[in-house]
Order: sequence, then C-alpha cells, then structure tokens
Amino acid sequence: VPIDSKFPMDSFKRYLSIVDGAEREKAGKEFVRDVKKHIDDIARKYILPEEGTMDRAIMYVPSEPVVYEIVNNFHDLVDYAYEKSVMIASPSLLTQYLKVILLGFERQQVAGQVNQILNSLKSIRIEAGKFGDDLRLTVKHITNAKNAADDASSSFSRLEGKISSIQLSSPEQQTLIDE
Repeated sequence: VPIDSKFPMDSFKRYLSIVDGAEREKAGKEFVRDVKKHIDDIARKYILPEEGTMDRAIMYVPSEPVVYEIVNNFHDLVDYAYEKSVMIASPSLLTQYLKVILLGFERQQVAGQVNQILNSLKSIRIEAGKFGDDLRLTVKHITNAKNAADDASSSFSRLEGKISSIQLSSPEQQTLIDE
C-alpha cells in the first residue's frame, strides 16, 4: 500500500497566516497548486499497477485540522485527488483506509480459496462419473455371470434329469455306473 507522508505544510501555514482577503485567496491558490503537484507526484511515483502496486495511493496528512480545512474549503483538491486515485488521509482516516484495504485483501484470499474448492468439486464430480461408469460395467458383468450360472445350472438339472430317467436293465450295469 503506497503511502506518502510528505505534505506542503509551509504553503498551508502561509495560507492560514494571511488575513487579507485578496492575499489569502492568492495564498490559497498557491496551496492548491502545491497540493495538486504533490498529488501528481504521488500518482506518478506510486501508482504503477504494471509493476504490481495497488491502483490507489494514500497521501497522508499528519493533521486532522489540515484535512478538515481541505475537505471543507478546497473541494476541488478532494475531487482532483479522487481523479488521480489518491486518497487524502488524516491520522484517523488512515487507520480506516488500511482496515478497508485489509478487508479487500482478505476478500480476495477467500475468493481464491472458493475457486480452489470449486475446482476440487469439479474434479470430484468427474471422478464420481468415472466411478459410476466402472460400477455400472461391473454390475453388468456380475449380472451376465449370474445369468450364465443360472443357465448352466438349468442345463445341468435337465442333464441330470435325463440321466436319472435312463433305466438300467441289469444290476451289473448299475454297479458300473455307481462306481
């Protein structure tokens, strides 16, 4: 998370120290120019997504009253920073920004894990399909073997019946068969 903590505080102090309306307006314009230059520098130096940085940067202003003054009296600076993907953060806002960024990272991590789980479930579904095909083939073979055994048993019973129906005429023939 790129955070730049430099800020044109001298320009801001000069703006606050001037009471005269025209001079104060001039000092305000200089302050806006200095802050815009600083915002441009932050955007140019730190927002480099092609190099793996975030697509936003934070301009840390170490004073709540200064940020309050910017937000209330220099709306164009806030809009300009937004257009340049630079967030203006006071000490209390910095903590909140970092929490939001952390939540974003955690959400990305969870999303990655969800994708892994979905891919695992797809693999399991494919394997279950293959197992089902193998099981159906095995059941078919067992059914065919049972049917063949039943046919053989029926044939044997018929053969046994035919053998039993043969009448032997002499006791010597019966003895030969029994042995």
